[in-house]
Amino acid sequence: LVALSSLLPLDFGVSWSWGELVYSSGGTEWLARLFLNGTYPLLPWWSFFLAGGLLQDDNEGSDLRISGCTALSVLAVTGGFALISGSQWALTSGDAVLTFFPSNLWFVLTAATWSHFIWYSACHMRQRAERLFAILAPAGALSLSIYVIHFSILRLIVEYRPESLSIEVSFVMTLIHTAIWIPLAFFHQKYIPNFSLESISHILVSFGQGDDERANAEQE
Repeated sequence: LVALSSLLPLDFGVSWSWGELVYSSGGTEWLARLFLNGTYPLLPWWSFFLAGGLLQDDNEGSDLRISGCTALSVLAVTGGFALISGSQWALTSGDAVLTFFPSNLWFVLTAATWSHFIWYSACHMRQRAERLFAILAPAGALSLSIYVIHFSILRLIVEYRPESLSIEVSFVMTLIHTAIWIPLAFFHQKYIPNFSLESISHILVSFGQGDDERANAEQE
């Protein structure tokens, strides 16, 4: 339902340039970027928060067949749309079935269904691939930091590179960046585990929980 918000008759910045997506001239525009037409607005990105919440207590991966069929169906439908319309299947921004800036309905559905499918697949493979998961775990604990760093690198390359990056080149660069971080994350978690965006998030959450606990204690 949150993903469907991208279909509402609101200005989500579909045809905007990057500068327009990140710039605001006052409080009203800043709120609009936060909720509707920034780089990561609440609508529709809140749908990923909800999708992740659905997985929080599901460690059995019991819906592997259903999630697999759903993910493949969404992939087939979006691929069919791209083939029939003669447009690109996915682009960071521009004229494509799936767009990241701003995130449209099909991007949200494709990303969410495949995230669930990969999660359930990992649950079913947990015992057989326990060693592999142990290797990947440190990088998984730094997924937010790795993502922000990779995005910053791609942005710098785009700024100083005369020709634009294709989706294929960007994808390969992202895979290489992620692969490099698998061994780096091991040393990071061993020597500087508190130096990350995840640690900052945990600190902020712990402050909020501490305030709630104090408030409850005072009421009692």
